[in-house]
Amino acid sequence: HQVLCGHVGDEEKNVKEIPENRTAALLDLLENYAGKAVIWCSYDHSVRKVSLALERAFGDPNAVGFVEDGVVARFWGGNEKTRETEVRRLKSDPRVRFCVAAPDAGRYGNTWDVADLAVYYSSKDNLDHREQSEQRTMGVEKNRGVDNVDLVCPDTVEWRRDGGPSILMSLRKKINM
Repeated sequence: HQVLCGHVGDEEKNVKEIPENRTAALLDLLENYAGKAVIWCSYDHSVRKVSLALERAFGDPNAVGFVEDGVVARFWGGNEKTRETEVRRLKSDPRVRFCVAAPDAGRYGNTWDVADLAVYYSSKDNLDHREQSEQRTMGVEKNRGVDNVDLVCPDTVEWRRDGGPSILMSLRKKINM
């Protein structure tokens, strides 16, 4: 699954980039979207890569890392000290259009109802994480719908056209249980 997401770790725990089209597909999806969006990433490396790509595409084109006053807020294990401040900016600053989050960190007790789009850059087959992450963009008084989009490579571990074993099929089967 990490290979499909564009990276793999070696024996020394160094991350190696692998060419992928997922990030370009995400940017294409968001190109004509004017609202706020939450992008869910299953891997720390993806949180960093997606945050930088969004900042370069929609904020500072010369960004080389996270931009504190940029268009991206993050909520993941790598920013425990700043994530509340970053999400506060998502809710109150119109310039902050995107929240890049990890389901492990952002699934409980957070309300990001300013977003009307949730994009699953990558998913794992943990139903609790998925259901909780879908609830983050819902609000008690929210009367707008939320679109959930999964970015997947067809006929892989993520999704199979024939209904065979895959991450999304596993989630569906767990819901039906």
